[in-house]
Amino acid sequence: MIYSKLVVGVLSPHKIYAGNLGWGLNSQDLRDAFAEQPGILGAKVIYEKDNGRSRGFGFVTFETAEDSQAALSAMNGVEVQGRPLRLNLASDRTSSSPRPSSS
Repeated sequence: MIYSKLVVGVLSPHKIYAGNLGWGLNSQDLRDAFAEQPGILGAKVIYEKDNGRSRGFGFVTFETAEDSQAALSAMNGVEVQGRPLRLNLASDRTSSSPRPSSS
């Protein structure tokens, strides 16, 4: 059952974009910051592909839209490792259409 809950967390459409993260903050730290919020499923800090450095933002997933909205209201502006969180509801990323090849 733990596996299925983890998969649900990854695929959950109820996400918050968390910006203004400190460079040393990792995914567990981000999850810990939201630990008291109901319905949290997971958190992920986004890293640069080439050097592994944090990009300064991440995502936190929740079970329901109500949980994500409540967490956004409660946590926006709260300091985590000395920096105020900048939170927004995350929207699905649309894939860009392929660029036409020039002949």
